[in-house]
Amino acid sequence: MKEPTFDKYGSPTEETLEAIRTWSWANPYLWLTFCRDCWDENYGKINWDFVEGSRIKAEFITGGWSENETIIGAMGQNLILWGRCWMSSHRGGLYVFEEPGK
Repeated sequence: MKEPTFDKYGSPTEETLEAIRTWSWANPYLWLTFCRDCWDENYGKINWDFVEGSRIKAEFITGGWSENETIIGAMGQNLILWGRCWMSSHRGGLYVFEEPGK
């Protein structure tokens, strides 16, 4: 799956969530990008930055929005990529991820 799909209410489809859960460990950059493309920034926010010149640092802020919480939940079920990319979680729905060094 190259792009996320959404239902008629704008929520990520089960197919999209399954793609997040089963994404290959080999490309964390595309996983983070795909998750960013799923995010509803009308209620939450994403801060997308580069560290050390080329690696992505992403702050996903859920805003308490259930669809964004569902995306974070799917990300957490991808144990390999979560383990490789997750840096910290904070009260209020802030999750910080960083693309692993090469």
